[in-house]
Amino acid sequence: MRIKDDGYKIVFKNPKDLSLSEDGSIFLIDFIDGSRLYKFSKDGKFIFRALKQGQGPRECRHASNFFIQGNRIRVQAWIPPKVMDYDLDGRCIKEIKTDYIGPFWFLEYINGKIYGIRDEIRFSDAIHKEGFIETPSRLYEISEDFKELKKLYDFTVRHYIKQRRWYRRDMIAAAVYDHFLFMVHTAEYKIVKFDLHRAKIERIFNRKYKRQKIHKEEIEEDAYDPESIRFRPPQLEYYFDIFHIHVFRGSLWVITSTSKDNNSKRLVDVFDMEGKYIDSFYLQFPLNNETHWIGNSILSDDGFIFLPEQNQDGFVSIGKYRIKEKF
Repeated sequence: MRIKDDGYKIVFKNPKDLSLSEDGSIFLIDFIDGSRLYKFSKDGKFIFRALKQGQGPRECRHASNFFIQGNRIRVQAWIPPKVMDYDLDGRCIKEIKTDYIGPFWFLEYINGKIYGIRDEIRFSDAIHKEGFIETPSRLYEISEDFKELKKLYDFTVRHYIKQRRWYRRDMIAAAVYDHFLFMVHTAEYKIVKFDLHRAKIERIFNRKYKRQKIHKEEIEEDAYDPESIRFRPPQLEYYFDIFHIHVFRGSLWVITSTSKDNNSKRLVDVFDMEGKYIDSFYLQFPLNNETHWIGNSILSDDGFIFLPEQNQDGFVSIGKYRIKEKF
């Protein structure tokens, strides 16, 4: 299945935060001229596009993230600061004004509570520094109205900062399993398993990994700040060791930077829920000249992977693939 940009109802530029509801519906947010929230049926049929651009009632200029809570879709906007609740048909049913709490790169409803991870750079002295700086990040438990943030876990992420502009130099990713949150927040191979009930780290695990060098000819234009071509952070020597993590059928899949055959095959490491390494395999995509944005992918328990892809003409779509072989 492929969900295509039709230039009218569906316009893709940077689709992210793919999410699947219990009935198989597909949700995602796209940051193009602001923010747009999409819903598609499990068969890829367009259902709605939400989020009107502006600063008035039922409008926002920039959404941070969203999550599904029962029969509501909850969108946290940071310009202007508020939470917008939609029903599952795309109608805005309520909005709650909040203080400026900035964008959350991770936002989920887990076992009756809301959790979010925020880059604290806007709220720290790091923004006034320049160069490669370790900046604070934080995992929060968030109240229903988003007006109370309870700190659970602090960690640092490297940024390159210049003239109060910044670009992240570490990987960040998270995956949920029951009351545990698996997190990646370094450029090298390291995974943190965090117990949300006890608000403490249960374990940190990794494996020996050969880092993958970035060759000059592989540097992409979007490695630069999208708002100003003048802001060009120094190029990294290596790719991030981990591109993404997924929980799939009681195991943790770690999508690594190792690829072969013109990036059509991607090495995936498999761990059990205790952090014990089980096996590795190559996830192979068809040779259809698509660039697979595997860092924005999501897995379904019935054995499918959904991910944004870009063809040679620059058009972006959402591809759905069945995971074959032993899975």
